[in-house]
Amino acid sequence: MWSDTDTGGDGNGDRLANYVLGEHQYVSVEFIDCRRPDVKSYADKPTAQQGIFESCFDKPTGMLKGYPLLKPTDPQNPFRALPVGHLTVEVRPGAVDGTSINGSDIEAFLGSLDLASIAKL
Repeated sequence: MWSDTDTGGDGNGDRLANYVLGEHQYVSVEFIDCRRPDVKSYADKPTAQQGIFESCFDKPTGMLKGYPLLKPTDPQNPFRALPVGHLTVEVRPGAVDGTSINGSDIEAFLGSLDLASIAKL
């Protein structure tokens, strides 16, 4: 089941959902509105101080369905971010014993989204 999660912010332009089954969180998906004024204030800060807004300023390292893909240089890190229009969709795996979610799995998930509709938001 997908569950909405409090992002800790004011709820404006930032949404976080987790896919959970029982006590197990399989994946988290966060939508960040990179146009928000508070996000722009992080643009000139060092990467280590940009927090969850880092992907709003990172340079793409690949492409997925015509959109810039951000992925870590560490091939074992499955985190992915996909800027689509003014939103950035971030996906990271949860910790589930016996389950391995890798970067290819997350890219397949991102590729299954209706990215053209997200770009219009």
